[in-house]
Amino acid sequence: MDADIIAQNHGSIVTLRGESDAGREWLYEYIPHAARLGDEYCVECKYASDIILGATGDGLFVQDALSGRFANVPLPPLQTDH
Repeated sequence: MDADIIAQNHGSIVTLRGESDAGREWLYEYIPHAARLGDEYCVECKYASDIILGATGDGLFVQDALSGRFANVPLPPLQTDH
């Protein structure tokens, strides 16, 4: 699975970088006025989760730059003993 968007937390901001054409187009369409640092969009942490949820809701794969984990891969169901 390849990421469409790479997210990296820098403490007070999160950077989002489009890795695929779909990821770049999505970022340009939905957060065009965000500050840019090269090819990365910079957003405050308080907005990052909503942006990531929006991207994953539209079918994009968002990957954390540090852990490599994907935001929209469901966790396995909890096993309960009944």
